[in-house]
Amino acid sequence: PLQAELPAARFLAPLDEGLAEVVLQPNVDSKVEPSLHYALAPFGSQPPAGRKFVGDLRLELLSGFWGALAKGLNATLTVVKVRGENAHHIVESSFKAFSRALRAWMDARPS
Repeated sequence: PLQAELPAARFLAPLDEGLAEVVLQPNVDSKVEPSLHYALAPFGSQPPAGRKFVGDLRLELLSGFWGALAKGLNATLTVVKVRGENAHHIVESSFKAFSRALRAWMDARPS
């Protein structure tokens, strides 16, 4: 089956104390809907509700971004925080983990 030819790509990216994990599983079966498992929040403990912005980036928009990316790639995408308190480090770690997982998946694809 084609699914066996497209294994999931996984990458954990550290950035100082932050660590994020991304798993990218392309969907080859047209019956499987693209999906997102997103769990980066909370972003720090100060203020008590956590950070809302990193610079000008509104953190609540990240789940929509990752969801749209999963849909555009027709993939199952997991983006989770393993550890960390610094919002900037968590977000940057997630983007780095995604880029490495995408590269690993592309390198593993059959020619």
